Amino acid sequence: MMSSGTPPSTAGSAERSSTQESSRQANEPDNSRASDAIAQKVSKRNRKRIVKSMRFKVTVGLLIAAYAITIGLGADSDDPGARIWVILETMFATCFTIEIALRVYAEDWRSYIRDSWSKFDLLLVTLQWVDILVSAASLKTLAVLRALRVLRLMQVVSIGPAFRELWIIVNGMQESARATVWVAGLLLMLLYVFGVVFAALVPREGIEYYNEWGWDGYTYWGSVWRSSFTLFQVVTLDDWSSNVARPLVMQSSGVKALGYALMFILFIMLTSFTIMQQLLGAMCESAQVCARDNEVHALKIREKENAQIVEALKAIFLAADKDGSGTIEREEMRASLKDPKVRRLLRQIDVVGTDMVDLFTLMDEAQGTKDGIDADEFLKRCQLLKGDARGRDLIPISVALQAAVPRFERVHLTSAERQVHLLRTAADSVDRLYITMRRVAHKKGRVEFTKAELDMIDSIPAHLLASRPSNHVQRKTVATIGNFYRRGQTHHEHDDND
Repeated sequence: MMSSGTPPSTAGSAERSSTQESSRQANEPDNSRASDAIAQKVSKRNRKRIVKSMRFKVTVGLLIAAYAITIGLGADSDDPGARIWVILETMFATCFTIEIALRVYAEDWRSYIRDSWSKFDLLLVTLQWVDILVSAASLKTLAVLRALRVLRLMQVVSIGPAFRELWIIVNGMQESARATVWVAGLLLMLLYVFGVVFAALVPREGIEYYNEWGWDGYTYWGSVWRSSFTLFQVVTLDDWSSNVARPLVMQSSGVKALGYALMFILFIMLTSFTIMQQLLGAMCESAQVCARDNEVHALKIREKENAQIVEALKAIFLAADKDGSGTIEREEMRASLKDPKVRRLLRQIDVVGTDMVDLFTLMDEAQGTKDGIDADEFLKRCQLLKGDARGRDLIPISVALQAAVPRFERVHLTSAERQVHLLRTAADSVDRLYITMRRVAHKKGRVEFTKAELDMIDSIPAHLLASRPSNHVQRKTVATIGNFYRRGQTHHEHDDND
């Protein structure tokens, strides 16, 4: 006997509701903390986006260009230490200091100082302030450092896509510095070796050089260092034939003149045509590697940002999970899409809200339950909605369709042939049954069916009589066959009873 109180169904429902409420309350702190952490990351990413925006870079580039022009005008002026130049110097130094402060605020100090360009920029700003502070003492030793400030103009190459190729070349030069050092060492070695040979073979007197400066043989070949410097002119191919090689060869005779000519040819082949080409190839390869690394780095940054955005969306969806089930339901998703923050995050990963709704509908119908969809799986598939359909996305679909069309045609053709054969068999059966039934209708006395006729009646396929054809002609044919078959069986049994 059941005692009075809450019915069992109501008690079970209340217990489930209590469990779901407890689960939701337990998950709320974790979801809240996760949402706060993701919000902080998004805020930091927004600060980074400000200093990396094209507007900010163009502004800094214009300041650097104006500063470079100011340095040139100040160097050409009669009084480089005039008050106007000091004021302009202080203004530019303040602007560049604010730029560094904004970059450090957008990133942490360790991330900022890790970049080589940031170290170079910080060094230049420091030298600029040192120059301003000690200008009253007129320290001439800082003149070289003051001239180096114009190197800040190199930072302009990294402000945007318009200077991307120039930035790749400059960065390629930086990456190829090691190869350049080795090539320079090999070139200096060849210059020294050939300088020793020419200093030993070329007479220091008796060789006249017809040039406007009146240099003689001693000026070109008087020592190892003079010979090496002359050969460096040959490496650059600057008037090497008329001013260096030809006077030496033409004023010599016999084997000595041939030897000079062969040595110049060998030296040019080894230096200008071999070593310098290797240096050019190393710089080009470094530029290509730098471009590929830049693309890979940009892709990794984009993927990392997208992953953070997806985590933020997951935290928002889970925070909107009212029953604490850990899944996304249709009403919860629609409510979350109304949040401006969610729409902004979706725009950042290039996903449209209506596409998310369509995807949710497809996944919900495929799942066949109303328990919601797993948040991780849903957001993972949402990332595939990013952007427009590209060729590589459509190629698998096109290939699958091309493979499916022949199979569909074969199945359709086989089905049609089977139906035609079935209809022909049914028509023949109807004709024979009609003849047999006409005999039964007009019989006088006992009519005996032949064995062939009985086999023909019994051979009607049972599945034909029990089928549900979709075509009107097929339905009518099958019904007619069934009626004749039943009438024939009735007359046959009646005749047997007689």
